[in-house]
Amino acid sequence: MHHAYIAMGANLGDAYGTLCWARDAIAALGDMQASSRLYRTAPVGGPQASRTT
Repeated sequence: MHHAYIAMGANLGDAYGTLCWARDAIAALGDMQASSRLYRTAPVGGPQASRTT
């Protein structure tokens, strides 16, 4: 038996909806054993976000 651990992230638009869609699409491929909770964290690195958006 093979196991895969997949980490996902989203930071544009409807991040929650995007991650739920991705989880459901992956689950449709086979036998998903578990899914962790979603965690929202502050951005790290990269360019500073504009305060006008």
